[in-house]
Amino acid sequence: MEDPGADRRDRTVNHEPPVIATERLEPSARIFEVFRNAGYELPAAIADLVDNSLDAGAKNILIRFVRNTSSLERLQVIDDGRGMTEAEAREAMRFGSEKEYDEDALGMFGVGLKSASLSSADSLIVISRTRRNGTVGRRWTATGAAADWTSDIIDPDWANNRLSEIDAPEVKFSRSGTLIEWDDVHDFGRASSTGDDLKRGKAVDKYLKKRFKEVHRHLGLHFHRIIERGDAVICIDTFNTDTGQRGPIREVEALDPFGYPKPGKRGYPKAFRLTDESCGDLELTAHIWPKKSKLDQYLLDGAASRQGLYFYRNDRLLHGGGWCHSREDAEPHLSLARVAIDLPKSWQSLIRIRFNKSGVEVPASFADALHAARSVKGNRPFSRYVDDADSLYRDRSGSTPVLKKILPPGGGIPSAVRGEIENSFPLHRLPPVEIVWRDLPSNTFFTVNRSPRKPAITINKKYRRAILAERHATGVDAPMLKTLLFLTLQEHCSKERVTAKDHLYLNALDRILVQAASRE
Repeated sequence: MEDPGADRRDRTVNHEPPVIATERLEPSARIFEVFRNAGYELPAAIADLVDNSLDAGAKNILIRFVRNTSSLERLQVIDDGRGMTEAEAREAMRFGSEKEYDEDALGMFGVGLKSASLSSADSLIVISRTRRNGTVGRRWTATGAAADWTSDIIDPDWANNRLSEIDAPEVKFSRSGTLIEWDDVHDFGRASSTGDDLKRGKAVDKYLKKRFKEVHRHLGLHFHRIIERGDAVICIDTFNTDTGQRGPIREVEALDPFGYPKPGKRGYPKAFRLTDESCGDLELTAHIWPKKSKLDQYLLDGAASRQGLYFYRNDRLLHGGGWCHSREDAEPHLSLARVAIDLPKSWQSLIRIRFNKSGVEVPASFADALHAARSVKGNRPFSRYVDDADSLYRDRSGSTPVLKKILPPGGGIPSAVRGEIENSFPLHRLPPVEIVWRDLPSNTFFTVNRSPRKPAITINKKYRRAILAERHATGVDAPMLKTLLFLTLQEHCSKERVTAKDHLYLNALDRILVQAASRE
């Protein structure tokens, strides 16, 4: 039996609705709360600002915690990049910027500066100077953004003076550069304390010690390829507005999660290939760490939790560890297994990068594709790699020759080098040997302090500039010299009785080094 309404329904099903007009709908200011709650940890938010500095061609970047005697005031990121014009600054401060990013840029979505900043602080100030267009300044405040997306334009003279008063000689931004400044930083509340100035100051000191370590590790890990190539130098320091003094400056060292001195198993690293019909081939580089490593780049914040897949885009680490639902993320017996993946543009539609660059999202089919991956040479299944890493971790056979114990290295030597020393030698349970620069007589290159509580090697500060050449002085400068001195002299720091032969040796070594240093 025919339905008299069927013909009418056939004409209306899946048909475009009739449009009688159009209307432009501006976003509500309440969408600002989405960015306020973007879930940034402070180190990741700072990393987003470093991305912008690197995209601007900065060679030197300084992260500064500004404090007074009893509290934290603001956070600054200062770089010597090419800076921004008025139009570029306006676009940079706009949510959802329409800027076209180069394929090799670290920026992606046009929201990083704003979302990282306004999820971390109540005020964002951007001051930028270019070689030809002078200095410009802009400000977002939480109040202005939440009300009606109002951004403040800063007086150029004030902005120029603000840049000029920054004490940061290692960031040469006199001709061009950018200052990002956060006021009312939410995380600074963790440093709050009741009591007198002394107690509050100690709370700030404790907070900064912890945060320095976290920020240093996060930046060193996520930008390790860029730092290793020498493309940029990233430093962290403090500035006390009460005293006008800078605190010690700490250079961020590369923390390569694949930076072992020798692979744990012969035949690795090994290249595997994963294939998708729409995206093409994706190459995976499978690594196996040596057992029981004590290197910082292996331990990170927990070796077991750092096993698995490491995704990079333009040499910037986006995702550091875990198996993306293809297996358990923290199986201890796979702690030695890490896989490096460089994401080509063709794969970024399938493997999605989180907008705050804190990780990636893979499709449900990725686990099966990973299991199906084969080695480029030998056509071995990916499961064989997993088995190799597993069996090495569990293997208890064989013995390792034991080296003579040495004193532990201390301050003055970069953490990566200290980790290598600690991984290579058994250590005495004694205080570490500090290496410092101090003023000594011109005919002396070094001295050895044999204090059982504070052993140290002191290098004559008069030779520091010659040894460093054009590099700036830091707490871990001249790493080669300091490491060689430590390995040569550490045993003399613990001797209770110094023989005449020891005196002859040390004096001869000192004379030789004075002659060598004078030739620098």
